[in-house]
Amino acid sequence: MKRLLLIIIFIVACDTHQQNEKNYLFYIDKNDNLSLDEMTNKITAPCGSAKNFPPLKQLPGNILNYLLTKDIGINFDCDKGGEVYPIGEGIVIDVIEDKLDIKMLDHYQKLVEMSDYLPYDVRQMFYRKHVIIDHGKYFTQKYRTIAIYTNLTDVPEALQTGSIVAGRESIGKINTSEIDFLTSFTGFSELDSTKVIVKENVVNVDIFFEKDEITRYYLGQGIDVESNKIQEFFNYTQ
Repeated sequence: MKRLLLIIIFIVACDTHQQNEKNYLFYIDKNDNLSLDEMTNKITAPCGSAKNFPPLKQLPGNILNYLLTKDIGINFDCDKGGEVYPIGEGIVIDVIEDKLDIKMLDHYQKLVEMSDYLPYDVRQMFYRKHVIIDHGKYFTQKYRTIAIYTNLTDVPEALQTGSIVAGRESIGKINTSEIDFLTSFTGFSELDSTKVIVKENVVNVDIFFEKDEITRYYLGQGIDVESNKIQEFFNYTQ
């Protein structure tokens, strides 16, 4: 009996060790998860370079400045006035104009405080002008991947519902003239290191993994997000 117990403990310990050794984009349970070794293609960063991969405060789980709740998107540092690119091959589902009413901000914050989370239909309001791309099963055969690129400007007229995107073709630029409530956080001014300002040139990308018609997971769900582990899933071409 004692020997059998030791064997069981050993098996559980080995399984736990293997699970901890894997890098996950999300982990719900043993059936619903996505690890690095299940990716058929790495995610291409929409802008920036490997040297400025988003720090922890720009990854899922960080607290939004304007709405006191945890974020589920990933905020990429882009070049000043730079272009935003798709994270992989895909088809444009929609290009949606800015519908946010700033006067409703206090109402939405109260809703967040009561709900203890940001409802998705409200989150959509904070996307500003955004592009939704269906990346299908380009990244993994387990889930359909959908990415939402938010707070854009100068979206090409040719980019419309049904457009196919691939490679490094721009889907727009970051709208630095409008506050992005899903990415705006403070940083130090380059002109005055003692001055704290709202950080610009950061684009928010929401990445969802769709299991079926009603079940959808988001990047970072169910895991302790670590910058170095998340970076393993991304590829920089610039």
